[in-house]
This record gives sequence, C-alpha cells and structure tokens, in this order.
Amino acid sequence: MPYQTGILEALKDWGLVVHEVSGWRTRGSSSFDPHGHVIHHDVVPDQPGNSDHIPTIIVNGRPDLAGPLANFWLERDGDVHLCAAGTANHAGAGSWNGLNENREVWGTEMNNMGTAADPWPKAQLDAMARLAAATADYSGFTSGMVAGHKEWAPGRKSDPHSIDMAAFRVRVAAQTKEPDVTAEDLAAIRDIVQNNTNKVLAELKGDEDGVAAQGRQAVVSMPDAAAERWFAIARLKP
Repeated sequence: MPYQTGILEALKDWGLVVHEVSGWRTRGSSSFDPHGHVIHHDVVPDQPGNSDHIPTIIVNGRPDLAGPLANFWLERDGDVHLCAAGTANHAGAGSWNGLNENREVWGTEMNNMGTAADPWPKAQLDAMARLAAATADYSGFTSGMVAGHKEWAPGRKSDPHSIDMAAFRVRVAAQTKEPDVTAEDLAAIRDIVQNNTNKVLAELKGDEDGVAAQGRQAVVSMPDAAAERWFAIARLKP
C-alpha cells in the first residue's frame, strides 16, 4: 500500500485543526494498510501556548524502538499534529477484532500524563472522536475497529486512562456514515439516554421525528452496558 497522504485533506474535511510535521508524507513504512485505530496517552507534560512543541520521541522514537511512534499527536486543545503517513510503531504485541499488526492500525498519542490527576479536556475528547471518525471514514472501517491500547494489549497497557472505550465508540459511530437507525431504534436509544441524562452531550443523529432530542455524542462515562446496548440496537458492530 502507498503512504496514506490523503489523510490530510480527510482530517481537514472533518473540521480538525491540523499541523503538518515536517517529513510526515514519507515517514514510516509504506506497507501501511489501516483497518482500525488504536488510541494512547503519551505521558508527556503539557506545554501550553506552543503549537510546535510536538515531543521529539513521537517522531524519532527511543533507543529501543524506532520512530515514528504515532501517526497523530493530539494536543489538549484539540489540535492534531500529523506525524506519519506510513506505519508507526505504537501498538506492539496484541490484537483487536482480528487486527494484530502496527501496519493495520492508525495510532494516536493523546497528550496526557496518564493519571486521574490529569483529566481529559473536553476539546481534546471531542477532537479525538472526530479524528477517529475521520480515519474510519477515510480508510473504510467502522467505529467498532477503534480501540484503546488497553484493549489491544489488556494487562500490559492502561492507556488511554479512564476512558470508557465502549462509550467512546458510541461517540465515533454517531459521527460516521454507518447504517442509519430506525424510529424504533431511536425510541430504544431514548430510553438509554433518559437513564443517563447526566452523561449525554448532544443530539442523536436521525432525529427527524423528535424521537430523541439528546444523545448524539454519549459522554465517555456512559456505562459499558448502555453503550453495548446502543451498538446492538443500531447494528453498528463490524
């Protein structure tokens, strides 16, 4: 597969602020054929007010692992740094829904220290949902193929910390061009929404009949059971 250089325009089409890291078009292996996306936290301190402060390690790697270590680096304010159009060394040993190699998955490092003492800014979470949706749309996979590193390598990794990935996939699904839900589906989803009124941020797609006025982007804290029920109802699993 060629380098995935078309991702630049795809990200911009999704309304993301993108910074091009010098050399990104030919960085990483050209054998890159992504069918999923793995999300990480980078354990790098915040450096506010400097849009050019991408950590050197993301691009160049470290002594025991060659760079790039991610395709994207996501700032706390939601800006995306496009680091590599080729395979990045980010996921390592593990698997998710049949994928088990770095060349099969986009990788995003979200700027965060990886502890509860460093909560996720809303702007960053919103941008991450759009970033995941943009890659899914561009590469032709569904939201079910978006995973946390902790799901790719359970027991070995814990990133991204504190994010309920099932609920996060709901947010991604709501933004992508996945199958539309029916009025009956919306009524069932409305029940979920009503039971999670403090855990909903925006409106649900397909609300022509006013069946549901809330729910398009379920917040990260929505319980797994509710998120999985959403997927079952809307038939969005791959």
